[in-house]
Amino acid sequence: MTEHIIYVHDPKAMKAYYTDKLGFTLLAEREGPRYVLGFENTPIRIVLASRHLATDPKQANEMPSLLLKVKDIHKVYNTMRDRGVVVSDLFELGDMKTFNFADGENHYMACWQR
Repeated sequence: MTEHIIYVHDPKAMKAYYTDKLGFTLLAEREGPRYVLGFENTPIRIVLASRHLATDPKQANEMPSLLLKVKDIHKVYNTMRDRGVVVSDLFELGDMKTFNFADGENHYMACWQR
């Protein structure tokens, strides 16, 4: 299981955004506050943490590029779009379908399906 930390200004608000709009599941709450979230059946876990918890200021400003594999990209795309998430067009790259999206603090990620 891999965890990626995303440093945010307001962890509580971003937890609500990720669960209500992006469809993530809250898996755990940790001190800080930090929230551990999962997405569909991916082995990646995202930890939303307050920017003040970063030991190096560069960490708080750098965002990993996350590519989330999904089972039904059309369903995920339509659900996010219908919930008001900023999404790119759905497009094909070879045998892969993909789209990009932004969270409530403009961290960009992508979903894909083969």
